[in-house]
Amino acid sequence: MNKTVKKIVVILIVLILLPAAFLTINEVISLNSNEEVIGRIYSNQLDAILYSVNQYSEDVVSSWASRIDLFLDEVSGMNEEKIPVTVDSFYNQFPSLLSIFVADSINDTHIVLLGWDENDNYFSVDYSKFNENFNNLLLKNEALIKRLFTYKQAGYRKLEPVETDSSGGESVILFIEQTPEGKKRITGMVIDPKEFTYRILSPKLQEIAQQEFVISVFNPAENFQFNSSIDFKVKEVQQSKALWIFPNYSIGISLVGQTIEDLVQQRAITNILLIGLLTIVLLIGVWIVYRNIKKEVELAQIKSDFVSNVSHELRTPLSLISMFSETLEMDRIKSEEKKKENLTYKIA
Repeated sequence: MNKTVKKIVVILIVLILLPAAFLTINEVISLNSNEEVIGRIYSNQLDAILYSVNQYSEDVVSSWASRIDLFLDEVSGMNEEKIPVTVDSFYNQFPSLLSIFVADSINDTHIVLLGWDENDNYFSVDYSKFNENFNNLLLKNEALIKRLFTYKQAGYRKLEPVETDSSGGESVILFIEQTPEGKKRITGMVIDPKEFTYRILSPKLQEIAQQEFVISVFNPAENFQFNSSIDFKVKEVQQSKALWIFPNYSIGISLVGQTIEDLVQQRAITNILLIGLLTIVLLIGVWIVYRNIKKEVELAQIKSDFVSNVSHELRTPLSLISMFSETLEMDRIKSEEKKKENLTYKIA
């Protein structure tokens, strides 16, 4: 009977341990594939976040372009004395906008620049130094500007950032606008990317991050990095994309506290621990079942032994009684004294 109980217990343990071992091995083997799947999910989520920031920054600059178009039309018909005040008021609305320049064509040698000179004096003239720089910029991006004219002819205004030779870190964005007279003009915005990040992107980055991510705008060449957590230390980012409106700048994102790899490994370890805990619980259940079965078997054995002993003890006197009864019944004893002796026989 004990062998039967042990055999049942062994079968139960095997039935429990085999699935647990299979699940554990499968979890370890699939760790890399799980990491790829989760990594892909996070990558798509991070891409969507980076795209939304890029889209937001482009929408802001696009709204500026519309405002600039109206502003230029307003200034063109304004009294010379009123222009400085109007320009000053306009620029105060856009602290990160350094200046605006306008050219009639790619080869225009008299580019109008609305802004301030080296001494912070307002000017709207052909300032030679800036004029030459912007003229070279237009000639260098001739193919790009021709495409912008094509887009404009199709009724679509497209903004394009261009690289500059300036050491001040400014960025230039070109677009084509049409004057009230129907002429097309090349318009450029000179923007300070760092100021734009601090004033325009900072609230948006903090709104999107919400303490779950750290979104950064950085320029490795200048060792510049702005983080949504208001921590200005240069940090590693897990995923990054170029900032559309500022080609020399990138926008990156990283998880707060843990990397994607850490999350995947933590998930795998948690699953393995749960499988181990479940296996231990099942083994405890097997042990309890074993104890109960063993107890029941022992009780059954005791009952069986008791019945066997009782049967043995009763069988002997009953046999003697049967023997004396048969002897009397068959009239084998002739003496009355012997008959009386058999009838009065007592079992010891």
